[in-house]
Amino acid sequence: MRARIVLLGTNHPLQFGAPHVPKEKVGTFREYLASLCRSEGIKLIAEEASQDVLGKFAVGETVGAKVARDEVLGYRMVDLSSDERILLGISDGQLSSAAFTLKNRNQLNLQPLRDRLNKIADQVREGAWVARTLVESTFPALLIVGANHVRGVEKLIRSLRQEVVVAHADYEP
Repeated sequence: MRARIVLLGTNHPLQFGAPHVPKEKVGTFREYLASLCRSEGIKLIAEEASQDVLGKFAVGETVGAKVARDEVLGYRMVDLSSDERILLGISDGQLSSAAFTLKNRNQLNLQPLRDRLNKIADQVREGAWVARTLVESTFPALLIVGANHVRGVEKLIRSLRQEVVVAHADYEP
């Protein structure tokens, strides 16, 4: 069975409904998600989120989780947890340390090295999101990610010969 994934990029404060984001914007986003789910026949909302990031945004659940509950849809946080990132060697601290070590050994400029290592880590995370969404086998699925990940995730889904539709590359109410 070929999966159908609707991809939505946005900024994380809006995605999480962070307290500093105007309530009207969060409400508009919530209404948009519900409307998109109905119009696309969405059965699962998956998103770049993990339990340990909720506190960073001072929320108990994301806007997507609320919509999934209201619309009686499946829901899955698909990002790697902090512990999983450490196990894979791609936590922020590990990447900074690796970049610093490589810089010193090879007399290289630190920033380009750090940028490249972050790009590799992003590709690992994006692969996890897509794999975790596909393994749910509940389609069509809405996958919500940070706007800077839309093109990479879209390319990955297409490379797996699955259907992907980009609803918005960078949604902003």
